[in-house]
Amino acid sequence: MNNILINYINNINNIIEKIKLNNKNVFYTALFKYKRGVDIPNKFTIDKEWDYIIFTNIYNLDTSWTIVNVPLFDNNPILTNRIYKWLSHIFLKNYEICFYMDAFFIPIENINITTDSIIHKTHTKRNCVYSELNTCLTSKKIDCKTRNNILRYFKEKKIEKNIGLYHNDVFVKNNLNKNLNLYLEELINIMIEKKIYRDQPLLPIIYKNNNFKPNLDNSIINLVEKKGKKINHIYY
Repeated sequence: MNNILINYINNINNIIEKIKLNNKNVFYTALFKYKRGVDIPNKFTIDKEWDYIIFTNIYNLDTSWTIVNVPLFDNNPILTNRIYKWLSHIFLKNYEICFYMDAFFIPIENINITTDSIIHKTHTKRNCVYSELNTCLTSKKIDCKTRNNILRYFKEKKIEKNIGLYHNDVFVKNNLNKNLNLYLEELINIMIEKKIYRDQPLLPIIYKNNNFKPNLDNSIINLVEKKGKKINHIYY
């Protein structure tokens, strides 16, 4: 694991250790203030079979999530979100099933779901990481420098077209899958070291390089509702 990330984790261990565990399953999200604004979460009905955690650097949220205030990693809210999003086995290590959703979603009531690895939604518009990269550029989610960094990585790994693509706004992960955890640490290491802050075009490559096949189920989007406010995610 990246040394800078290890230092960050060590510095917040006292915060993580204080997270109260009531169940073996947890819904979680991560929300960090950005200069253009921030998504706004909402209130919802609590299911006693699940815990609810939001990692954030915002102190005045009016929400049903249990707030865990943490500092930014490298003063970068986008990358900090990705770290908490994918490394639940580090920050939520005592849970078994971790259900991630972006902060403008809320979980519906009475969810019963499990997996031995990870459940993703397939992308509804594209299945090519190169096409996704171009879309990220035109939608101003990355700049030209970041696009070129990612393209260099694609060429270095000899990435083919049409290897698959996932929506990452909602997914369900088993924290006990050690191989999966290593793949997701690899994802974050690349994002830090290559200065690449988009997980969507990178994740299929990590999976392919490790001969890993996630579970695919587009119906998991029906387990959440968009009740909060989503800002326009333009970063450049």
